[in-house]
Amino acid sequence: MNSRFLFLLIVLVTSVFVFTWGTANYLRCYTDTPSDNSFELCPTNIDVYAMPAFIVTFVMMGIVPILIWMKTKRHKLRVIFTILSGIGIFFAFVGILNLILMVRS
Repeated sequence: MNSRFLFLLIVLVTSVFVFTWGTANYLRCYTDTPSDNSFELCPTNIDVYAMPAFIVTFVMMGIVPILIWMKTKRHKLRVIFTILSGIGIFFAFVGILNLILMVRS
């Protein structure tokens, strides 16, 4: 296996974990009702969860088409699949953002 491909795959998997952690904690803290405890589990600024997820979103949007480009051999398929993967990952994140905004309202 190519070392560049393996490195990008590790970065992608790590980015997916950071994105999942950030969005899950953001939604949990946003929808959590305050209790009588003086020690809350959520920080006062819940953007500490949203910002890493936001940054990693762009990392994943860049890495997925690069991985598709590296693994596809034929030139015509390479161009088509790279463009489709970029569009697909963009609309996947738009859908996730839509779900987050629906929870917030």
